[in-house]
Amino acid sequence: MNAVKIENVRGRIPALYLKDNVNQLTAWGVCLQHALKVVRDLAFLSLTLSRRLIRVLRLD
Repeated sequence: MNAVKIENVRGRIPALYLKDNVNQLTAWGVCLQHALKVVRDLAFLSLTLSRRLIRVLRLD
């Protein structure tokens, strides 16, 4: 495994594996970005449909 190990100043306790954490954060970031895109698309769709519905109701 090609992980970068970060140790504290004294070098006794390995604090974390940076590469694994970065990969995990990247995966969460992509997931969050996709979820926000879905929410944005749903909001746009509902706004468009409500505008069309208002136009139809005004015509009647």
